[in-house]
Amino acid sequence: MKIKGSIITGIRELIREKNLEEKVLAVCDSRMEKIYLRTMEVSWVPVQDAGDFFTLCAKVLFPGDALGIRKLGIENGKRHFDGGIYKIIFKVINVEVVIKKSASLWRRFHQKGICEVSCTKDNVGIMCVRDYPELPEAVRMGAGGEALGVAQLTTKRPVTMKEDFCDPDAWKWIFSW
Repeated sequence: MKIKGSIITGIRELIREKNLEEKVLAVCDSRMEKIYLRTMEVSWVPVQDAGDFFTLCAKVLFPGDALGIRKLGIENGKRHFDGGIYKIIFKVINVEVVIKKSASLWRRFHQKGICEVSCTKDNVGIMCVRDYPELPEAVRMGAGGEALGVAQLTTKRPVTMKEDFCDPDAWKWIFSW
């Protein structure tokens, strides 16, 4: 299975903004270097390669941090939507809308998996991906981080997320706000 290259290109832009490209390239093997340098937004990248790429970049951006991949996703998500017209839009929408939109966008970025969302009245939302047991952990952590980063733009109240990766037939991200 494959994942859309725009996720890779977003991380590449983030790395360049932080002036860390040399450090990233210094730890890349030939496979990762090719992914880093040649991936275009419209490319499709094998999901395992994408997971390896997320892991490598998180180690450079957040050395020694067990939540580095999630933090990479958070920064990438915020980076995409923290400017321009989105600043206005995110003042009027809520976390529930963002989580539901993340689910509807799943198929644009992933060739497999069905993403569903359920929200409760007590400000809890569960995003669940089914039918994709081989989705690598690094990609799951990055995807959850991206959704969390975007959700955090909608409110001044804290938004938290925890993963429930116990059931490979139903990967879950649980958001509270």
